[in-house]
Formats: sequence, C-alpha cells, structure tokens
Amino acid sequence: MQILTYPFGVLVGTLTIAVDLGSTPPPAELRFDGRMVCALAQKLSSCEVDLGPAPRIHVVEAVRLDPSGRVVERSARNINVPGTAAAEGRLLPECSAEKKTCVVRFGWLHPQKKPLVSAKLSVDGAEKEIPRDGRVVVPYDPVRGHVLSVELDFGGDDRTVFSEVVGLTLRAETSTALRATPVSFDGEPQELEKRLRSRGLTIQTVERGDAEVTFVVEMTALGALSSVASRKTLFLTQRLATPSIITVVPANAPDGSVFPRYATLSVPDSSTREARPMIDSSMGRRRGGGDTAPDMPDWMLNLLARLRGHLSKSPRASDAVAAAGFSLGASPRRRALVLVLGDQADESRFTPEAVRAYLKEIAVPLVVLRMDAPRPAWPEAVPVKNVGELARAFSDVRTLLAGQAVVWAPPETSPADLLAP
Repeated sequence: MQILTYPFGVLVGTLTIAVDLGSTPPPAELRFDGRMVCALAQKLSSCEVDLGPAPRIHVVEAVRLDPSGRVVERSARNINVPGTAAAEGRLLPECSAEKKTCVVRFGWLHPQKKPLVSAKLSVDGAEKEIPRDGRVVVPYDPVRGHVLSVELDFGGDDRTVFSEVVGLTLRAETSTALRATPVSFDGEPQELEKRLRSRGLTIQTVERGDAEVTFVVEMTALGALSSVASRKTLFLTQRLATPSIITVVPANAPDGSVFPRYATLSVPDSSTREARPMIDSSMGRRRGGGDTAPDMPDWMLNLLARLRGHLSKSPRASDAVAAAGFSLGASPRRRALVLVLGDQADESRFTPEAVRAYLKEIAVPLVVLRMDAPRPAWPEAVPVKNVGELARAFSDVRTLLAGQAVVWAPPETSPADLLAP
C-alpha cells in the first residue's frame, strides 16, 4: 500500500490523494486528520480532501482493516509539515566499535527526478562541508551517538531535510530518525533536556547549534531600508552576527506563484572569524569563484544588493511569510523570520492571522518591522525609521536566537508538546 500523492509546499483548498493498494486486498480506507473520508475499493483509488482556506498541518493515512476493524497496514503522508517533500532521503551508517568511527553515506530519490540545487550537512548542530566522496566520518559513540542532518534543496518550495542519530548501540549499523525544533528557554540545554524527559517525552539531545534567519522584504520598503542602512551596513551586520545562514525573500511574486529565495553571505564563525562557504540557493553553485566567500563579511550589504531590481508588482507579504516559514521550518537550527514592511496594500491569499497561527504550529518565530506608517493587519510591527531603531531591532532578533535551544526528538513528536511549559 502506497500513497502516490507527494504534497509539498504550503497547500490549501481541495487536494486529490491517489493511493495504490498494491497487493493489499480491500477493505481499506483513507483518513484525513484521523477521520475517514472515503473507502478505497480498487487497486488504484483516489479521494479528495478539503485542507481549508488557511495553511495548517494535516495528516492523510491509507489504512487496511481486518474483519474486526483493526488496522493492520498503514501508509501516511504529512501536509504542510516543513522538511517533508517529494524527495525521500536515507542515511546509511556503518559503525565500527573496533575502529571507533562511523562512516555515513546518504542518498535520495525524487519521484520527478528533479536535479539537486544545493545540499547542506550538519553534525551535532554544526555545519560541515560535504566530502567529495560523500562519506561522512564521525567518532563512534555508543552512548549518545551523533546527530547528522542533511538538507536537500530542489528549488522553489521543494526542500527536504532528513536527520538521524547515528551509532547509538553496538550494532554495526544503527540510526534513528529525528526532527529539530527550536525552543525558547532561559537555562542551559542540559536543563531543558532533563525537564522534557521528566514529562515522558522521548528526547535524543538538546543543543545550541547554529542559527538561521530569513528576511521577507516588501519591495516598497527597500528604498527606505537602503537609505537607513547606507554606510552603516557593517555596523548593522554586527548587531546580528549570530546566524550562520541568512536568506532574503522578496514579498512580491509577479508570476503569482513562486517567491525566489536568495542565500546571502554566510556570517563568519564567531570562534575563527573566518568566512564560511557561501551558497547561492537560486543557482546551486558557489559564488566568487572559490571555495570560500569573497572578502566581504557584510551580509547586510549583500542582502540589499540581492533585492535591487526585483519588481514591486503583486505585493503578497502574508503569502511570502507562509512560504518562507515553510522553508525555514525545515532548518535543523535555531531560527527567526523577519518581515520588513513598506507601504503596499497586501494582495495575499492568506490573512496575517492565519499565517501567524501556521508559524506557531511549525515553531517559526516571527519578527515584524516597518519602514513606513502603521499597518492595521500587522499591529506588532516595530518601527525602524533610523539606524538606531534598526540596530536595536537586529539586536532583539539576536537575543531571540540566543534564547533558543534545538531539541532533537522523533518526527512524531508534536512541536506543541515541546513548547508547552
């Protein structure tokens, strides 16, 4: 039994779910968020489900029942869950207690055979370069293991992340699937881990790790933002020097569907002060002609340059925030999404209220800044009309990130359970 529909991106409205029962004999049924929506009576069956007008997390399940009504076979897919996309990936570990190492290879399969745009690897929360031979070597640790995370970007909203803990036992090959969720917590990660375990939750580990920020910018805000930041870009960069990855998304989509994402200059590592590699996610190749970023640690200057020339038509701030949140929510890092508003009337399909609820559901914190007059739909927007206000806003984002810890838990663990006091 297999669900043939691969729902990825932010989806609403009616969705047709196709199911192949294979050798599974009826009776079988399709369930949506735990409710039966239709019977599956043929080998190839399809059924429509209503996702509603606002983005929310959903689960579709194809289940086979025995004569008593007990579920004996199940296939499921998540909808609107970051990191679950059309591509399926696997980590293939080979651990040796004798050699005290684990060699991990990874592979993926995309049903539409899309080419890979970019890939990122992190080990225990720290970004690592992917070896040319694809063999990742980590020390063998049979007690806690090591958390490996691979992010695959196929362009647009088609992005998948698979994370596992490798090397937990004396078995030659062992791994357990995990998902990263940032949680705001004042104390040390070990204290949070102990508190979550005391509530009966299955937690692999809790760590600080790297951080990632995505900026969504209305194009009518670009002029004022450039004016405020003029000749102070390096100063502003230093106010938010924590993230290892910063991405910018224009809040305008003239083609009506796709919001381009541009990876900006990676922030230098605070311990080495050396620039990390810069990946252009829109082109899938390194920029600058070398293995490291050019000598320009000023990500704010780079962010502004990426936005110049983008059309100001079709302002859709709420929709862009939802799309950016879906992408950022797959990140195995501490995270924050920053919306910068101008003075455009929003033509989004989603309301700000719906988007805020969705971001809360997928554990993506939102910070809203405005370069112009107050916007009733975004009452929480902080005015940033001079360099001092913008610097304070960036410092607040830095503080927000510093107060987060990344919780690694099984994928079925609800973010709501981790975020509850």
